[in-house]
Amino acid sequence: MKFLVLLVGIFIVSACMTFFIFPALVEELIKWVGKKRNLHYVVLIRLVTGTILLLGAASTRFPGIIGLLGALYLAAAVLLLLYPADKIGELTKKWLDRPPLVVRLWVMLPLVLGIFVVYSVL
Repeated sequence: MKFLVLLVGIFIVSACMTFFIFPALVEELIKWVGKKRNLHYVVLIRLVTGTILLLGAASTRFPGIIGLLGALYLAAAVLLLLYPADKIGELTKKWLDRPPLVVRLWVMLPLVLGIFVVYSVL
């Protein structure tokens, strides 16, 4: 299970680094997720990620924090399913108006969390 937690951390770091280096990709992702049918993929990724973090938390250096992070991923998945599609569209439009610097700063938060997940396993 420790290996799966490490893979989740690497996935988070690599996705965030990609968006940090190429902030225009965030715009493409937001447009893609803005379509209701594509949102289910994001929900599935969050469910799998949250489950792995929750189940693998005990094998890390910081089980409480990793378990909390897993619970937050699961809660985010449920909230995305319950959130009205028109509100998701509004949020999408707001994010598309942000300059690249804001996107880079915003991506740094999950990047730090991903690095923490990797560190907690190594």
